[in-house]
Amino acid sequence: MPQHKVRAGPLIAAATWFLVPWLVAQGIAYAEIAGRLLEDFSSFPQQWKIKNDDPRAVEIYRVASEAAGPYLAASAGPKPGLRIFKYVSWDTRAFPVVSWKWRLKSFPADKRRSVAFYVSLYRDSFGIPTIVKYLWSTQEPVGTVRSGGFFGATEIVIQSGSAPDPDGWVTARVDAVADFERLYGQAPSPEGVGIGVTVGMGLEADIAEVRVEPRAID
Repeated sequence: MPQHKVRAGPLIAAATWFLVPWLVAQGIAYAEIAGRLLEDFSSFPQQWKIKNDDPRAVEIYRVASEAAGPYLAASAGPKPGLRIFKYVSWDTRAFPVVSWKWRLKSFPADKRRSVAFYVSLYRDSFGIPTIVKYLWSTQEPVGTVRSGGFFGATEIVIQSGSAPDPDGWVTARVDAVADFERLYGQAPSPEGVGIGVTVGMGLEADIAEVRVEPRAID
């Protein structure tokens, strides 16, 4: 007998929204309850795709750990940075917000770009992921947008300047669905496509705990 998969995404989303008033009444953070962990970087490069299968990936990226948990430590030398990407799906209607932790450890003062976090919510007609790059730029102001054209990723600067504390984590939180709709003039796919990371030349940075969450409730 053929087996049919039951898609629970919309049902879960509806149940979650029904529980919101109760969660708020209990003083429980909604995102903490309803969010989903996409990546904790406890292993690498398992499940991650390396651009052009470049062998430098295992030199640039490594798994590290501290009291709060594992993270991905990245250190790019004098050569250009290397993109890594993980295909992972989630319900974009229930969880439009993507969050992650990052910290910028060191960077050359003359570099405009530093760390980029990729979010893909759509594949084009050729099956290629459409990507939005969220940048921590050392020079460009927050809110700077650069179109990627037909083949590149659109960039948004969400963090600017040097790290306030090179040893302290900064939590980034973006409404990826709203950004996609604003930048591309259409709704994303019901399921997310994946996430990625790039560190620029000569930079040292860490990435940890990638999550998807519902929008905050006022």
